[in-house]
Amino acid sequence: MTRDWFAVVAGPLAWFCAHVTSWMIAPGAHEVGRVAGLYMVDIAALAISITAGALALDRLYRSQTLRDGPPADAGVQRARFLAMSGLGLSVLSIVLVVGLTLPLVLLSPGAEP
Repeated sequence: MTRDWFAVVAGPLAWFCAHVTSWMIAPGAHEVGRVAGLYMVDIAALAISITAGALALDRLYRSQTLRDGPPADAGVQRARFLAMSGLGLSVLSIVLVVGLTLPLVLLSPGAEP
C-alpha cells in the first residue's frame, strides 16, 4: 500500500519541486548563465515521474489481488483506484515536466525577448 501512495504522490511532488527549483536557480533575464543545473533538475523530476508511473502500471497489471479479486470487495476497489490514480497523475506529471523543459530546449540562454 505504501508503494501505491508513492505512485500517487511522487509524480506531482517531483514536478512541483522542479518548478520551484527552476525559478530559484534560473539565470537572470539578460545573463548567459549555466543551464546545466536546470537540465539536471528536470531530468531528475522526469525520472521520478516515470518511476512512479511504472510502479502504478506494475501494480495494475501484475497484482494478483487486483486482477482476480472480487469486484465488489471494497479493499480491491480502493487499491485499484489508488493504482489508477497514481498512473494518471504520473502521466500528467510527465507532460508537465516535459512542458517545463521545452523552453530550455527551444530557446538559447539569453535569447529571451
